[in-house]
Amino acid sequence: MTYKALSLDLTTHDLEITNNSLVIVTDARAVAQRVKQHLRLFAREWFLNTEAGVPWIEFVFTKPFDQATAEAVIKDAIMRVPGVVEITSFAMDFRPERRQADVYDLRIRTEFDEEVLVNV
Repeated sequence: MTYKALSLDLTTHDLEITNNSLVIVTDARAVAQRVKQHLRLFAREWFLNTEAGVPWIEFVFTKPFDQATAEAVIKDAIMRVPGVVEITSFAMDFRPERRQADVYDLRIRTEFDEEVLVNV
């Protein structure tokens, strides 16, 4: 299966435009972009698909904070993105007192047998 998506600028998250045309990303890069979008979305935030996103408030930013549960919920959300086969590298920095979580060094293997770094 081929995946396509409109390319987003990695810094501003706006649509990427080159020579007055929208840029299309395909396959592994499209899957990686969807993972990033999925992680930035709160569960039930988008009315057209309330299943999309991560249940940040319900399971990650809770008191008392449970890091194992938080990581499991986030990894599950990543694996639910179509095209993701495996998480090959994953690191998070949690600041529960500030309700902040930073995902870094996230690498996924896609169904195209490519390993991709996801800049979250």
